Amino acid sequence: MVICVDKMILSPYSVENYIIRNLYKNMSKKITFTLKERVDTIGILNAYKGELSGLAKVLDDIKKVAITPAEWEKAKLVKTPAKNENGDPIETWNWEDKKENEKEIELDTDVIDYIKAQIKNKEDKKEVTMSDVALITLKAKL
Repeated sequence: MVICVDKMILSPYSVENYIIRNLYKNMSKKITFTLKERVDTIGILNAYKGELSGLAKVLDDIKKVAITPAEWEKAKLVKTPAKNENGDPIETWNWEDKKENEKEIELDTDVIDYIKAQIKNKEDKKEVTMSDVALITLKAKL
């Protein structure tokens, strides 16, 4: 069966609509990430709350987004000891986020939808800070 989506007008309850929804639901998308976008994506995915089926997809995709020690070495990661506003010791990370450090990663569309929703939620709550600058480009890529 061949379905041409742009030329079909479908009832929301039609068999064809059901097939199309499920085809798109099980798809994936390739995205080229900078290191900072990957760091932010890992933070979003680590905070996942939802169904077990969603968790399985997140676990599969977070492995793809993870940054290897070799990638950090190539990016010249520098860890600097510092203190937060309470005086507690923390560590700041700086690296070269150059084009050659970018990586194309294929993510499940459900995981992409989750990331988009979390970025929108952060925006709606007005919780975006200067450390979230990479979310601007990440949101545009998704």
